Amino acid sequence: MPLPLYGTARLVRTDAHDNRRQVLRLCNPGAGPVASEDAALIKSLEESRRAVSSGFRKAWVVGDNCPVHLMPAALQTTYCVSERYDYMAAGDLIGVEAVEGRIRVHYRRSSAHNSFLVTDRCNHYCLMCSQPPKDVDDRWILKEIGACLPLIDRTTSSLGFTGGEPLLE
Repeated sequence: MPLPLYGTARLVRTDAHDNRRQVLRLCNPGAGPVASEDAALIKSLEESRRAVSSGFRKAWVVGDNCPVHLMPAALQTTYCVSERYDYMAAGDLIGVEAVEGRIRVHYRRSSAHNSFLVTDRCNHYCLMCSQPPKDVDDRWILKEIGACLPLIDRTTSSLGFTGGEPLLE
């Protein structure tokens, strides 16, 4: 069964500033945040307490029964996702559109094959292509890629950039 790389998350608690499109880097709850994008990856109540004592203010909770009412209030921004996303690990990057709860897994630290979709647009009209050219405003994708790049593990040996026609941007 393929890993789900997009779907929805339930925003259950938010800081007023986090009610927008953003990128989160998942971290071990005991490690402490390094950047403002860091969110503790929580799979148990004990991990939520460890995240708070390590200084986290954002949480990414995995589990079908997300016990938000038991989560410490210090976790000011908390997203819940189903157990389908149990494969996520520290170092993974997630794009979150907070208002509608849409998520996209941008980068998996444990994968040797990561790529970024730069654009759906194309201007080539190739005969063999099953995807017709689109005229859409997808500049938000480049902004998310720009937010991801500084958060990627420095030991990553390669990244792919794909599209449509990625060189349009």
